Amino acid sequence: MRLAATTALLAAYLAGAEPLAAALREAPAPTLETIYEGGLQEGWEDWGWAPRDTEGGHAARINFANYAGWALVHRRGSLPHAEAVNFSLGALPSFGEFLELRVATAADDRFPRVHIEARHMGRGKDNALWVRVPMAELNPKGTPFDRLILRAHRAVDGAWVEIDHYTLSGAPGQVAAGPDPLSFDFDNEQPRRLNAVSVNCEAAGQSISPLIYGIGFDPRSTDDAPWQLGASSRRWGGSPTSRYNWQLGNAWNTGADWFFTNINYAPHAGFSWRTFLDDNRAHQIKAAMSLPMLGWVARDRKSYAFPVQTFGPQGATAPPNGDMGNGLGIDGAPLRSGNPTLTSRPAPPEFVAAWVRAIVQHAKGNPRRDVAMYVLDDEPGLWHYRHRDVHPQPLTYDELLGRTLAYGSAIRRADPGALIAGPAAWGWADYFYSGQDQKVGLASRPDRLMHNDTELLSWYLTKLRDYDQRTGHRLLNLLDVHFTPQAAHVFGAD
Repeated sequence: MRLAATTALLAAYLAGAEPLAAALREAPAPTLETIYEGGLQEGWEDWGWAPRDTEGGHAARINFANYAGWALVHRRGSLPHAEAVNFSLGALPSFGEFLELRVATAADDRFPRVHIEARHMGRGKDNALWVRVPMAELNPKGTPFDRLILRAHRAVDGAWVEIDHYTLSGAPGQVAAGPDPLSFDFDNEQPRRLNAVSVNCEAAGQSISPLIYGIGFDPRSTDDAPWQLGASSRRWGGSPTSRYNWQLGNAWNTGADWFFTNINYAPHAGFSWRTFLDDNRAHQIKAAMSLPMLGWVARDRKSYAFPVQTFGPQGATAPPNGDMGNGLGIDGAPLRSGNPTLTSRPAPPEFVAAWVRAIVQHAKGNPRRDVAMYVLDDEPGLWHYRHRDVHPQPLTYDELLGRTLAYGSAIRRADPGALIAGPAAWGWADYFYSGQDQKVGLASRPDRLMHNDTELLSWYLTKLRDYDQRTGHRLLNLLDVHFTPQAAHVFGAD
């Protein structure tokens, strides 16, 4: 059944939205870019994860249950400097104010998350319910972006929501500017698809650990989604955790994801690893904690690795700070890294062990173990890419094993009953080759050839088994591997 946008949706709100309604009726803004108009427009790709019907010829029908989202990506690069995002909306009145809109890029999704409220709504000339969100709220710094993401910020059921006439509009007289290509290579990206997986648990003859029903942790999120999804575990992880300084409470380094800068990563005051564990405990959720093994952590919440005044002009700077460079020259080539102490302080195994002891102390008096497992860093095979300001050389077989033994042993001494997971491999190539092999090329694989041409994980696990047998102490309990779609243009893989 078609959900007409002229239903009584949010009727109580509309009386307060007359200024917007009048603007929609009397002075429509010029359209700079059409995203969806009875179908997805040319140049756009649908990367959403919500169940949806967007075959064309009608409004997009989206199922926003389970905090689902609809992400649309502009293939030709960044979008024109618009004044607002507009679309028509049809949904059940019981949904209320449930939608969140944000813009983003492939490398940065830290733009404001705008909850669509009564002030954004009004009736158009056809009496349909329209939404207009000013770009000043979505992108106050005017940063280039190439995608828009609509997501449910609170729980709703699976009834269809209809969205159409999805556009970017400008000020009166404004015309669309040409594309401003971003550095991301869209030709090597593939649109996401929904796939169905069926698991016959009875045939396995063994119960499934509840800890597999876990979710990732987003320190920027302030909604209740993690608790309402019914997750049994939550992972403290991601690239910034490689440089998290537990002694400063909330100091991280973003690495290549955002100009190699130290930041306060969370939106609310007082956040730290302690509040993360306290929130988990309050909701009876276990934690998987990624601990730094890189050897460096953020020294503060403001320093950055490639100041223009030191390294010269660069390919991009972080608005509004024109001195914060991206570490790439004007020609796109990586700049030689400077002194790691510009942003970071040493974090040897004892630094991490002290954190583990603090975690154990924090859990005292709690009958439940707060941390189900400690994970040895996050994707060390990419350190030379994500954290090249402090670790410019790619990881080798021997370095991975050496750091595992050093940091793993320190963690084991600090919490003898812990489960330790590693090596947090980033993807398929990382299962079989070292970071050095990946950078040089998988066909030549010099590091692997120096180790009897043995696949990385096989060699790694064999060496750890030998260590266990020699010492009588098991160091690694769980093999941790990730899956990331391959990207030859970034990693130099064949």
